[in-house]
Amino acid sequence: MLKKIISSGQPGAEQAALDVAMELGFNHGGWVPEGRRSEAGLVPEKYQLQEMPTESSAGWQEQNVLHSDGTLIICREKLTGGSALTREMAEKNNRPLLHIDLNAMDPFAAAKAISYWLEHHKIEILNVAGSRPSKDANIYDAAKSLLRTALRLSIIDMDMPEPSRETPLIPCTVEEAVEDLSSKLPLKAKTNLARMEEADLLSLQSSLGRYIRMKYGLWSTNKALMESCRITSGQEDLSRDEAAALIIRELWKNLRASHTLRVVK
Repeated sequence: MLKKIISSGQPGAEQAALDVAMELGFNHGGWVPEGRRSEAGLVPEKYQLQEMPTESSAGWQEQNVLHSDGTLIICREKLTGGSALTREMAEKNNRPLLHIDLNAMDPFAAAKAISYWLEHHKIEILNVAGSRPSKDANIYDAAKSLLRTALRLSIIDMDMPEPSRETPLIPCTVEEAVEDLSSKLPLKAKTNLARMEEADLLSLQSSLGRYIRMKYGLWSTNKALMESCRITSGQEDLSRDEAAALIIRELWKNLRASHTLRVVK
């Protein structure tokens, strides 16, 4: 389970990663060049980073690779410069590495790839590297949006139990399903779900949606819940996937009212 995000705090993808860590309640850190130097001046003091006794990029990049369980590189091009060096350091030290080329993947596919990779490699400390604004003026916003979605997916994925391992509970209404889901999710997951935009809820269909379809019998015999979903939606012809999406949206509405102002440490 992810616990911490580190980087060297350079402008662009690396500062985006640290900002998302603070926003979502993860610890953060990393190693930065001597004097906290960056291409934009000094790395802001709000980032809790340790200075290396050198300005050599090889020094602080390798420290971040060595003190993490895996390295994620976010860019829009072939790896060059510092990103290529980071890849070399990860390969040299036999550490898990994921390169996301934003030109080659749509944002949702990229977020799912990151979420799967984090779970597959059991990443607890994630090192993030990538492009800087001097090469890609929009990299900060793109990386921040991508990481926010990927990490929220990971939080919710990791916190939902396997439906087959639980005592069966078959809610008959949307309200009962929402109440049960809210009781299962810990505070951190509920807070992060509440902070999602409504348009991003579709990204939860393969994780939380799957849980709902399996746990509540939407694929089999729960006609009462399906009827409740139809009544709530105002649609007579409602698919199982659409019913699960409706329950997620109703859960989100409830959490928006109760959890958006909470700060998770």
